Amino acid sequence: MALAVGIGESKNKGAAEGGCGGNSAAPSSLRHGNMEFMIKLIFKLTLWLMFITLLNMYKPHYQITDKIVNHLTEIAVAREIVEKARLVPKWEISLRRDALIHSVHSSTHIEGNSLTLEEVSQLALGQR
Repeated sequence: MALAVGIGESKNKGAAEGGCGGNSAAPSSLRHGNMEFMIKLIFKLTLWLMFITLLNMYKPHYQITDKIVNHLTEIAVAREIVEKARLVPKWEISLRRDALIHSVHSSTHIEGNSLTLEEVSQLALGQR
């Protein structure tokens, strides 16, 4: 007997034919490639809901007072002055070198290196 879908065809494709098999209530757009997309979307939405919940639970243990605002304003003004100040090129080179030496010393010290700051400085200058 011929069905509306054609002779020998089944209304429900099996898994081997690319369908979900069985009587699926999901639209055909979800039964194929979009199912993976929907799963990822649900996962991302779940993560966002968890994040928002954590944000709502966070209650800081401080209050922003006039004193804090004044200190922040002073810091912002001082920072602006420092950023706009011109450095003598010789000083800039020296400051960058010192910052690099301190950075290297600190990071290697954390890793267990026992070199002193002076020894790291000598190594950076190629004296050792």
